[in-house]
Formats: sequence, C-alpha cells, structure tokens
Amino acid sequence: MRILITLFLMTLWQSLLADSSVYEVEVLIFSQSAGGSEQAPGFPGTPDMGKAGPLERKGVSLLPGDQLAGVRKRLDQSGTYQVMRHLSWRQSLANGTVPQPFKVTYPEQGDSAGGKRLMGTLSLGRSSYAILKVDLLLQQDGQSYRMEETRRMKRGELHYLDHPKMGVIATIQPVD
Repeated sequence: MRILITLFLMTLWQSLLADSSVYEVEVLIFSQSAGGSEQAPGFPGTPDMGKAGPLERKGVSLLPGDQLAGVRKRLDQSGTYQVMRHLSWRQSLANGTVPQPFKVTYPEQGDSAGGKRLMGTLSLGRSSYAILKVDLLLQQDGQSYRMEETRRMKRGELHYLDHPKMGVIATIQPVD
C-alpha cells in the first residue's frame, strides 16, 4: 500500500511540474510615422486599466532585454519608427493560467513625448500555447488609435502584431 501511495504522489508531482513552465518574454512597442492615411473612427475607447498592475510583481522578474536588441537598433535607426517601450521579463506560467494584465505607458511618467502618448495593458496566459493579449491606445496628432489583439505565441518564434500607426514585436522562450 505504501508503495502505491508513493508511486501516486510521484506521478502527481511529475504532472504538476509538466504543467508549470518558466518563460522569458520580450516585447517591443513602437509607433510608425509612415502609417498610411487611416483616420481614427471617432474615439476608439480606452483599455481597461482598473485591474492592471505593475509588471514587476510576484512571480515576475525583469530582464535586460537582449533578444530583440538588434531589432530595436534597426527600428531606432530607420527614422520611420519610434520605439516607445522595450520590455523583457521572466514569468512562471502554469497550464490554464488566467492572464493578469500589467500597465504599459509612454512616456513612463510626465507629459507626452513629442506629442505621443501610449497607455494600455499587456498580459500573458497559457493553455496549450502561451497567449499574449495586447490592448493599447496611442494618441498622436490629435487622433487616438487602438490596438486590441490576442495572439497564440509559439515558443521561439518572432511575432509581429500590426496596426497602421503602431506595432508590437514579441518573442517567448522557455527557460530550461
């Protein structure tokens, strides 16, 4: 009987370990100055910031952001794009994790930088795949543009979320 209980507990422990993984996530959020002539259709609403907290919280640790450094450099040098946020963090995600949004703003504090303001949320959850939810509002030149998108993130792939006035480049890597 004792052997059966031990085997059951070992099997349960292994399944719990398989359902929980640690990931490194890196995200670039940028505006596009050559984003076409799309007009904002009235006011697109605002992201729900009520339940959003800071990125730095229990179970999340900030990282320096090395994976997308080359992409950021090319965006900065292009003259067409302005990187507003470059975020990188490590997060534990159990299978079935409900995404907990965190706040994203630009500039981080104070008034708008160059007439641009960004506010919104990012969140990461997990089912069979990691799931990135983006809800961003960009205000520039007296117009407001909103990007709301949910993306299944395959490990190790570079993902591009597109909008005529802004973009998000994201990657997620499992940590061994």
